[in-house]
Amino acid sequence: MTALNIQPLPGFEETAQMNCPRLSELAIGRFGRALRHSMPLLLDDLSTSSDPRWLTCIGKQAVKPMLRNGSGGDRNRVLQIVAPGNENITALACRALLSGQSHTVVLMCDVLPDAEAKAQLEHAAEQGDCECLLIQIA
Repeated sequence: MTALNIQPLPGFEETAQMNCPRLSELAIGRFGRALRHSMPLLLDDLSTSSDPRWLTCIGKQAVKPMLRNGSGGDRNRVLQIVAPGNENITALACRALLSGQSHTVVLMCDVLPDAEAKAQLEHAAEQGDCECLLIQIA
């Protein structure tokens, strides 16, 4: 199994901790190797957290098929919410974060939320004592 090891840019870690300690962003191309290879590794890693709470993934498409069989990821610890139609996935993510039932809420979207929505997500993550990962699939 290949471990996903992401290192922050020099000086970025301190800035991220001061401004948005519970909110992270990642952009991945819709087609190509980045989505096919990075997402399963990321989901596998998050699903095996030592925190006993759920990994919740919210988006317009299913993510469980991205979990690789035999990779060490735990499909049973992933709560998948596929948003119907034009459902506001940012609002769904806020509700999941506020509940505190997940260690991480992954929000997969075509366009990243605006600054106001990010502030709402940050606040919800603080209230629920969890983290939010915004993944833009463009």
